[in-house]
Amino acid sequence: MTSVTTSSNPSAHSKLLDDYDQQAKLVAALHSARDAIAHDTASTDLTKMAQIQASYTKAVEDLNIINQNLQTIQRQTENDIKETSESIQNYRRTLNNNHKLFKRYSSDIKDKMQLVATRDRMLQLSQERNMYKKKVIYVLFSIIIALLIAVISAYTVFGKMAKK
Repeated sequence: MTSVTTSSNPSAHSKLLDDYDQQAKLVAALHSARDAIAHDTASTDLTKMAQIQASYTKAVEDLNIINQNLQTIQRQTENDIKETSESIQNYRRTLNNNHKLFKRYSSDIKDKMQLVATRDRMLQLSQERNMYKKKVIYVLFSIIIALLIAVISAYTVFGKMAKK
């Protein structure tokens, strides 16, 4: 079996795990066959025994390569998880800071809105007082003009009566 290149691709991980399972089954089968031949005292076929031993050794070597690749994948995965966790913590801190800023800005806006509402009411009251003062001035001005007209009318009426 050739060396398997590791990557962060999930399909490569699953293929590697499948290869590992196949090799484990092969080693188990070869191990049981080797044990069976070794315990068989009537068997003197050394070429068959050597062939099984070579297959067994090759399978063990392949398993070691797969094991190394799995360890590399595990380290990469742990590093990815660590980086992702740190990134999540950074985002969480940023979100918390933004949330605090949002609360503060929201509170400031609420205070400003209350201030604007208070000033708007003060302006409205001031305008109402000014309207009332204008009405009082117009009424007084009207009374003065009415009195002036009444005095002029009385003067002309009494002046014509005095001439007659």
